[in-house]
Amino acid sequence: MTQPLRVGIKLSQDAPIESFKAIWKIATRRASTMLGNGPPGNDRSIGDDRPIFDGWELLAGMAIATSHVRLVSL
Repeated sequence: MTQPLRVGIKLSQDAPIESFKAIWKIATRRASTMLGNGPPGNDRSIGDDRPIFDGWELLAGMAIATSHVRLVSL
């Protein structure tokens, strides 16, 4: 028996909120997608003034903005 392909999408907690919203829209259209958030990246060339979102807040945002998506926090 074959299993459906499952795709996981993970963004760093310091990605712009517009990036999160765009990914969440894509994930909503794909019932087999898993969404996750992880620790901020360590690319210091971006600067220290970037927003860093709390992991629980991102999970709540994902839950509100999506349906039929598996949510994880890394």
